[in-house]
Amino acid sequence: MTVQLETLQYLKQSQELVDLYRDRQTDESLTGVVTDYTEDFVYLSLISDSGLPNGIAVVLTDDISRIRWQGNERQSIQQLMDAKQTRPMTPVIRLDTLVDVLVSVNSAFGYVSILTENMDDGVTFIGEIKNIDAGAVLLQEFGTMTSRDRRWLMLRLDEITRVDAGAAYEEDIKFLACNGSGREVGQAGSDA
Repeated sequence: MTVQLETLQYLKQSQELVDLYRDRQTDESLTGVVTDYTEDFVYLSLISDSGLPNGIAVVLTDDISRIRWQGNERQSIQQLMDAKQTRPMTPVIRLDTLVDVLVSVNSAFGYVSILTENMDDGVTFIGEIKNIDAGAVLLQEFGTMTSRDRRWLMLRLDEITRVDAGAAYEEDIKFLACNGSGREVGQAGSDA
């Protein structure tokens, strides 16, 4: 077993709060608990700086450049979690293939948030999976707070670097898309 996989195994068992870095994709770290991992994917239950659950993220194991745990900052967040009796979000997410990740996140949350950070680390696609295969996913996007524009997007799976759900912003976007406009967009493809 590699040092990276041994470390992930220890962190999953210990449930220590970590900062996970993917320096080739973004300057920002992900703070959370390693909920599960495989040779291909790491599933983090995210925690905010104030010690509250902040959704989940699944990233590619090969994209991880560093993982840091312990230290004052993470211990402070852990103390806030303990004081607030915070428990990380841990829905069952299948990590066998990227298709499994996407479908299980969509099933657990009713949508997925997809990042393609190698193309543009500032763009996130949030929506419901309407069709998927080994090469591409078809989303009915939710749009942004401002646009609230329900539109269709076909995205190649090999461009995806991260899958998220459950954070406050994503949940708000889902609420507005599903309850706010009253408009329905025609269906293209079949349900995933």
